[in-house]
Amino acid sequence: MDLNETDGIVENRHPWELSRTRCILKAIHPYLKALHEGKKGLTYLNIGAGDLYFDHALLNIYPHDTVQAVDIAYPKLGKEGSINKYHNLGQVSGMADYGLMMDSLEYIENDVIFLNEMVQKISAGGWLFFTLPAYPSLFSGYDLLIKNLRRYNRKTFQSVIDQVDGLEIIKMHHFYTLLLILRVFEKIKKQKYDPDKYLTAMWKHKENGFVTQSLKIILNLDFAIHKMFSKIGIRLPGLSLFVICRVKKRSKLRF
Repeated sequence: MDLNETDGIVENRHPWELSRTRCILKAIHPYLKALHEGKKGLTYLNIGAGDLYFDHALLNIYPHDTVQAVDIAYPKLGKEGSINKYHNLGQVSGMADYGLMMDSLEYIENDVIFLNEMVQKISAGGWLFFTLPAYPSLFSGYDLLIKNLRRYNRKTFQSVIDQVDGLEIIKMHHFYTLLLILRVFEKIKKQKYDPDKYLTAMWKHKENGFVTQSLKIILNLDFAIHKMFSKIGIRLPGLSLFVICRVKKRSKLRF
């Protein structure tokens, strides 16, 4: 959860966040399992880690890993168990084995420069996993409300990665077609967004209740369908992009 969307207490997780956590963890598991072979624990870098909900879920699978969590909204920095909190990437020392950017790159003013700096902190042979808001044409009042600077499509994100030394895209596909349909209708209607109703932290239904769990299952199925079709080269539209990048041997930064 984005810390800017909450006062520190999240009573009910949005089905979007519940589903995204489950689906991304499942999608990246084969890559992380291979990295962990023969090693007790790894270090990973999470940019825009927020309230660490995703990280705690990941640490349940790999309890010996160490998290370098970066978020400008942290009120307190330092070490909490296996989690180290930082305000910016420059404060992070040492190398990480893999990295995550879960709906956070769109907040960064110069994404190319940032990724060139970030990739220098990931060991060669590691991975970077992204989720991104899709389709620039859908940029709306909702993006302004949550302070997004941009949305991406396959072509624009590929152009970003092409400018990053030592990083290549291995897989990329959309997900959440159902949410895309809803956002298109909102765009057509020129929907006005009320923070009390549209931020994910404002979800009113019980997390374990019928409404939330039913929507989570539907979104899980949506993600699974995208993943299945992407394996046979069929591209379905969706509100978000999921991207897996491999870190290669790279030269020193030329900035």
